[in-house]
Amino acid sequence: MSVGAGKMFASSDRVYVNNRARNEFGWEPRRDFSSVMCRLEADLGLKSTLATEVGQRDIMAEVFSEGPYPVNRGRRVLVRF
Repeated sequence: MSVGAGKMFASSDRVYVNNRARNEFGWEPRRDFSSVMCRLEADLGLKSTLATEVGQRDIMAEVFSEGPYPVNRGRRVLVRF
């Protein structure tokens, strides 16, 4: 299986658990681990058809010290599920 130049992340700062969406709403993800592995094995890449068609857009003209988007470290956002 060829994964090209892709590398795994050294760490992850968050994990999203979709159990509630699955259990309460019957939601099923379009991509799961198995489907991603199949796409890689077939050399289809990880991008969706839409992402491939649209391509990359440079939406931020300004370059920020912490990455491509501004970060406001003093603000906390509470998300409830």
